Amino acid sequence: MTSAVIDEAVEKADEIERKIQEFFDKVNDALSWVPWPFDDLIEPIERGMEQLRQKMGEFWDRLTDFLTNRGDPEKLKQFADEWRESIGNRIGDIAGDIQLVNMRSNIEWEGRAAEAYKTIVPPQGEGLEGIKSLAVQINTSLKSLANGIEDFWTAILIAFGTFVVAIAAAIVGAATIVGIPAAIAAILVAVGACIALVATAITSRDAAEDTIKAEQDTIAQGTHDIGTEWTRSKTSMSDPGDWEAR
Repeated sequence: MTSAVIDEAVEKADEIERKIQEFFDKVNDALSWVPWPFDDLIEPIERGMEQLRQKMGEFWDRLTDFLTNRGDPEKLKQFADEWRESIGNRIGDIAGDIQLVNMRSNIEWEGRAAEAYKTIVPPQGEGLEGIKSLAVQINTSLKSLANGIEDFWTAILIAFGTFVVAIAAAIVGAATIVGIPAAIAAILVAVGACIALVATAITSRDAAEDTIKAEQDTIAQGTHDIGTEWTRSKTSMSDPGDWEAR
């Protein structure tokens, strides 16, 4: 399941494409009725339409990659919850269970092995707490990424919606030859404004990505610091003589 705001933005993009095609068709139809002695009226319109065609090409060039690779904030949120619940919370529970105050062996046994055991349990608990902390950080980072994607597409949706309204108004204005130049100019202004809004959204998204990359670097360092070795005692604890019941 993808995000609703992304689906709406994609639908608006499709609507823009349809509306622009409708505008071009309407202008071409109007021009087809102009007799050849009035070619001087047609040439400025044709130049304007070519300019609009180029501007729309720039518009789609800006957005093609985003429309193809939209992101999936809902899936990211799902992964974030799994990191917190399936990994962070469970490991946190284990870390709590192995605390010395919660272990009967600390109360019922003594001796050389018992003392050695007491020294390794706290580092093991700290290691587990470190993993839990990383899971929480990953949860937060993934949710930040998901929210950043949704914020980006919300901005895109607003830009698209404004553009659609402008195109619709221009289609009405292009009902006559006299109104076509103004209609073309209106769409050119609207597409320029839309491109500017998209550029602003991209800048904001890039800033959010930089923050998330910094978070991921911190997580990577935390993973390195935890290490790959489970804390073990250098003292043998397998000899029955090393354990004595209290």
